[in-house]
Amino acid sequence: MPIALAQVKELHDSGQAVLVDARSGASFAKEHIAGARSLPLEEASRQAAPRLDGVAKDTVIVVYCNGFSCHDSMELGKLLIKAGYGSVYVFEGGLPEWRDAGFPTSGGTP
Repeated sequence: MPIALAQVKELHDSGQAVLVDARSGASFAKEHIAGARSLPLEEASRQAAPRLDGVAKDTVIVVYCNGFSCHDSMELGKLLIKAGYGSVYVFEGGLPEWRDAGFPTSGGTP
């Protein structure tokens, strides 16, 4: 289910969702939404049931990637739903829309 920038920002700021970056580990290390977790689509698709350590199945999850031209977040969202996560949303604008809005990003290791 798609989710808009304003909703993502509200969930991010309130701590009511876990943001998950579907891009490669190298891309995540270079820049990601501050506080996001890395779960590359390539890695998740090799697992029988992808999981997010320490994240309950009823947690709100927002998956993103490189924006509207990137479909990794949609594919990862489908895998997470199939793995039993019940509240999965896709932020289609992804990192580019977040960054363009001036919202916080950071670099780090996956």
